[in-house]
Amino acid sequence: MFKKKAQIKPSAPLRSSDRRKIAQSLIDEFNLTPPPSENRDAIVTALRNSLLPDNTTSAKFTTNLGPELDQVQGVVYVGSHAPGEEVQRPLWVKVDGVMFPTVYTLWKNPKLLPLLHTHPPVMEKLYTGADLMTPGLIGPPFPPRATKGRLVGIASSERPSVALAVGVAEVDISGLGKVVGEKGKAVRILHWYGDELAGGAGGAGEVPEKVEGVFDEDVSDGGENGGVSLEGLSLAEEGEGKGEPKGEEGLRETGNQQEQQQLPELTVKEIDDAFHNAFIFGLYHHLHSNTHTTIETPITPSAFMSTLVLPFLPPSSHFDATLGSLSSTHPSLQIKKTSWKNITKFLKHLDKEQFLKTKNRQGNEVVVVDIDWDDERIKDFVPYKLPTPASASSSSSGGAAATATGPLKVLELYKPTPKLFPILEAINANPKQIFSPTDLKSLFSTYLAQETTPHPTNRRLVTLNPLLANILLSPTTSPEDRASLSSNTAKRDHLTQSFVGLCSPCYAVLKPGETYPNGGVKAVAGQPPKITITVEHKRGKVMTRIVGVERFGIDPGALGEELRVLCASSASVAGVPGCSPKNPLMEVMVQGPQEPAVRARLEEKGVPRKCIVCVEGKGGGKKK
Repeated sequence: MFKKKAQIKPSAPLRSSDRRKIAQSLIDEFNLTPPPSENRDAIVTALRNSLLPDNTTSAKFTTNLGPELDQVQGVVYVGSHAPGEEVQRPLWVKVDGVMFPTVYTLWKNPKLLPLLHTHPPVMEKLYTGADLMTPGLIGPPFPPRATKGRLVGIASSERPSVALAVGVAEVDISGLGKVVGEKGKAVRILHWYGDELAGGAGGAGEVPEKVEGVFDEDVSDGGENGGVSLEGLSLAEEGEGKGEPKGEEGLRETGNQQEQQQLPELTVKEIDDAFHNAFIFGLYHHLHSNTHTTIETPITPSAFMSTLVLPFLPPSSHFDATLGSLSSTHPSLQIKKTSWKNITKFLKHLDKEQFLKTKNRQGNEVVVVDIDWDDERIKDFVPYKLPTPASASSSSSGGAAATATGPLKVLELYKPTPKLFPILEAINANPKQIFSPTDLKSLFSTYLAQETTPHPTNRRLVTLNPLLANILLSPTTSPEDRASLSSNTAKRDHLTQSFVGLCSPCYAVLKPGETYPNGGVKAVAGQPPKITITVEHKRGKVMTRIVGVERFGIDPGALGEELRVLCASSASVAGVPGCSPKNPLMEVMVQGPQEPAVRARLEEKGVPRKCIVCVEGKGGGKKK
């Protein structure tokens, strides 16, 4: 972007309020919100100063971009991280409403972006403004956060901890299995060390020999879940079982992940056969376990894969008998590596083989409308050994992932307001206690039996006393209440409804084995929680958005990874915009209309069906 000298206008000091506002937006955008703690305010203040120091100034600039040299305008933020430092360097650049850090900010905040590596001769090319091509990358493996459209840093293998360029990933780099022989652009370069931006906005300064903290822990798990540790700040705990730390001598993997990197790539025919056999195995399993009657049609592509294919893919040892100790799924088994390339073509292939029938629904989505369970190929199928499921301890990131062995229970509770205290005290009940709806109605029935006179002819009516009339009836707003006061009688159900309505709603979520109120579970004020599943249309793509899983003890990061595999689609986790920092919420985004698969997965985790709300996004608005 800054191959030619930019026209930079005179800079102006950034107001403290604007600086805090911009820094907070960066914290939200890059998922840097620290977890709740006693010194959280001090941590946030230090984080803001690390991103935008007090001495930051801003200046508008004009430059040329792209092969057509299109003129673009933006804002550059200049400052210095060290107090009293005279050299002012560009820290952030804003173009078209998007802010990206410079290499000088990455030297101070090394884990802000995923870091890619390239060879020194290639880095020299990047200094001239060239983009980074795929063969120029060093890897795999690559950082999981280096997905298409994400900002990335680039370092030379000579100084692997020092970012020397910043760009945007043009492809899903994290999913690349190899780079040798590949073609195409991997990263579109936005800024590099020593470009004209530094010359016009301060200075480039010297490149450090080493940036501390880059390889202290596995950075692949932090950014997606809001945990990014900046220099001098501990914003995210190091999870257990994330693998060995990465050192500058090389990136190391352990366990099955290390072995899988050494596995030979499967041929397209082997991958095709694996998916085809997994589908037949899925039918065989459901037919012999007599669960095929529970599979209702039409079946969406994502539900089809998650129910009948992915759970039955063979382990790595299926392809090589010498890998008997490696029982996890082979990394080559991805639908995009088959000859069909996507689920739709895979379904069409199975339709031609007369295993099932498909139909195009509105919106050109292909669904399965019928399955031939009597096919002889299903009955004659010989099962093979399936991969060993990962243990619950390794599937989570040391966090709060739910590992329920039974359904969760959501209790609806009520806390009486002071207005009801006289009624409860009249029957010696504790007015400050929290009650279930059944207990509350039982207490009110006790009061009616002890403190009122039964109606002589109708048991459904109650003869009013002054306490009931003053507390439960409102003649100014309800015609029924005015009629009750005139006759001095009221319907029992109406009084009970008014009594419960004057209580404040609460709830408690019980995991299997937990009890309330003697099990240590505390009630929470408010309506019972809901998990919202929203299917949205963004820029021509359909996305499924899940919000609210934390209240049920489900780790959003772990759920996102499960849905990525389950739905055979990309998934990401980010903070909910506008959410209170004291009670942060995360949203899980999955590509495609995945509502049935997401709902099924949540119910498997024990979330009650009534606590899952499905909403259509733009163009809809209907609730299910």
